Amino acid sequence: MKVLKTTLPLPGKGLSSAEVEMSAEELLIITNALNEVCNGLEMPEFSTRIGVDRADAMCLLGDMSALCDRIAGQQTASG
Repeated sequence: MKVLKTTLPLPGKGLSSAEVEMSAEELLIITNALNEVCNGLEMPEFSTRIGVDRADAMCLLGDMSALCDRIAGQQTASG
C-alpha cells in the first residue's frame, strides 16, 4: 500500500483527508477486516475502540464493498 497524498492534520481531528493506492487484493483484505469489525464482533464501546460510530464505519464498508464489486466485475469482463 502506498500513500500518494495527505493533508496536514487538523488540531484534535487527525488527518482531514488522505489518498491511498492499493491493489484489488489489498482492498479486499481491508474490506473483509472492516466487515468483521462491523458485523462479526460484538464490541462494547465501538466508537471508543474504533474511533468512529458504527454507522459511519458501516457507510465506509458499503462504499468499499461497492468498489470491490466493481473491480470484480471488471476483472470478470476482461478475462
